[in-house]
Amino acid sequence: MPRVKGATRLRAWLVREHYSQRELAAACQMHYTHINQILSGRRNPGLAIATRIEKLTKIPASIWVPPNESPAEEARRRKLRLARRRELRAAAKGGAKVGLKADNPTDGLAGAP
Repeated sequence: MPRVKGATRLRAWLVREHYSQRELAAACQMHYTHINQILSGRRNPGLAIATRIEKLTKIPASIWVPPNESPAEEARRRKLRLARRRELRAAAKGGAKVGLKADNPTDGLAGAP
């Protein structure tokens, strides 16, 4: 779910400070399309990128990332998402059914209940 509040504050900061999306991306060491996706609400930054944005803009990283999420938790969730994607791609190529683990029906994916 996009966090529009953060995107709105970031866009206002860009206007106020006369920064372009490319300048912000360069200052945060990331690709400018990622900034565009954050601003349009198609993507939320992870903890590392939110922290870089916070250092430059003083917009709290907690707007995008829950404050109780540690870098280790973010990395764990990213690994689970990537593993799930690989499994789905393999299943699509082979025509096999993809099942969830019996002990964890959500496979730890973000946004799952």
